[in-house]
Amino acid sequence: AKFIPLNQSYSLIFTILWITGLTNAINWIDGLDGLACSLVGFSSLSLGLFFLNINQAILGIMLVSISGICFGFLIVNKYPAKLIMGDGGSYILGFNLAFLSLLGSGKNLITNDSSFIVQNLNIVLIIFAVPILDMIYVILYRLYNSLSPFYPDKNHLHHRLINYGLSHQETVTYIFILNAVICSLTLFIFW
Repeated sequence: AKFIPLNQSYSLIFTILWITGLTNAINWIDGLDGLACSLVGFSSLSLGLFFLNINQAILGIMLVSISGICFGFLIVNKYPAKLIMGDGGSYILGFNLAFLSLLGSGKNLITNDSSFIVQNLNIVLIIFAVPILDMIYVILYRLYNSLSPFYPDKNHLHHRLINYGLSHQETVTYIFILNAVICSLTLFIFW
């Protein structure tokens, strides 16, 4: 498959949308104790292992380190949380994931394969599917109801599961398992 690179203008627009989008998706999923931390921990571990497998060692080690930080923080962040990461923590995690995933999705310098970015971008999108799809659903729901996409509401996945009758801990566990299955299948298919 031949890959046609984006020109500078489209590349800049895509980069801005990706960084702001993933950063906000991680912030928006941070609605319950331990949720964002566990999702980012497993997603960054999955992406880090993938990057290590394709000889992107520095990026892989950085992502695995972020995973370790998240799982270490989860000790005090699980329900009921003794410490929360807040907007600052979720923004830092989201930005780092967006930035590192862009760096790792570039042209493969070892094989000079131009289709490399397309395959890596697909993997990144699938690994971060839970927060990205949650954000897309909420934005479309708000627009459909003639609300501002920036207007806060309780239509995120975790809110809907709690309204369905799940407890706080069950909701976090359910979403974590969903994310873990998606990430594991992605690694299994593309490894």
